[in-house]
Amino acid sequence: MRTALKLVVLSLAAGAATCAFAWSSPGHEVIGALASQMLSPKAKSVLNGDGTAQNPGLLRRHSLAAAATWADCARSVVKNGETYTYMRSRYTPAACKDFETPEEEALLEDFAKRNWSTCAYLPGRPCYEAWHFTDIAVQRSKYDPTYVGANSVDIVHAINACIAVLQGAKAPPPFNIKDKSEALYLLAHFIGDIHQPLHVGALYLSPTGALIDPDAAKPFDPKTGTAGGNAIAEGTGNMHSAWDGIAQSISTEGSPDMLAAAKQVAATPGPLSGWAGVWASDTLLQSRKAFAHLSFTAGSGGKAWTVDTSADPDYALNRAELQKIQLERGGKRLADLLNAIWR
Repeated sequence: MRTALKLVVLSLAAGAATCAFAWSSPGHEVIGALASQMLSPKAKSVLNGDGTAQNPGLLRRHSLAAAATWADCARSVVKNGETYTYMRSRYTPAACKDFETPEEEALLEDFAKRNWSTCAYLPGRPCYEAWHFTDIAVQRSKYDPTYVGANSVDIVHAINACIAVLQGAKAPPPFNIKDKSEALYLLAHFIGDIHQPLHVGALYLSPTGALIDPDAAKPFDPKTGTAGGNAIAEGTGNMHSAWDGIAQSISTEGSPDMLAAAKQVAATPGPLSGWAGVWASDTLLQSRKAFAHLSFTAGSGGKAWTVDTSADPDYALNRAELQKIQLERGGKRLADLLNAIWR
């Protein structure tokens, strides 16, 4: 597998520097495309309807791969006073083109308006941006909502809110999800996010780059957080963007080999309400591989820290392997969840 991935790593490294291939677009499309090939007849019927205007299904005649990018397209909505406006091509332009019609943009603006100020996130930023991740220290062995980095609007809670709506209930506050179609679009994206290692596992570092345990630190210093690797310089970008990037050789349509591997992913145990926590715990353990053999120093160029990967000559190769595995897991688990909801 390592030999086959050598060329993949070269294209991955080239794309990561500019974030041209971000998990927020091609990676999510891969997961949606894989999942769509593993749906039960009942789930397909609910999602796709009969393709007519009278019965477009929950996907509104879009593909599941396209729907999986929708939650990031909502980041292109800007707020000016009480006015919410979708700005075309602000983020992931290629992925959002399917939603750049007056009707679809109105849906994005309405979602943003309902969920912008419902929680304290970052000054001037919408609450729903916090739905995409959790920052559990890699020293922990599982996700727990009481740990530093978890909160009531993190990705685990966001997925559970989407599941509730798809099962016919209302989303628990502060989530405001208006219907099953919106819940499906959000869920398709969040299943991808919860399988990106740096969207779950996090490093907490001292100013000089020493590892900190935030759950043991008294008091906890928020400045030790690395923001999912966004505060760690790697090459010409940051560590988070490097892990977001996927190789250009990975087909966004879901290749036969990835589909075969996805079908071998084991079923998630327990009730649906606990699946997101199980997946977060699994990704947390996988995230340890992302940080293995690395060292960190005080940063420069606007980043608090800089990563040194020289101790692991196979770092880029290992990253590409783990990313592919996580995409396959995400595709299978999205399909499993939708099949379980619509038996």
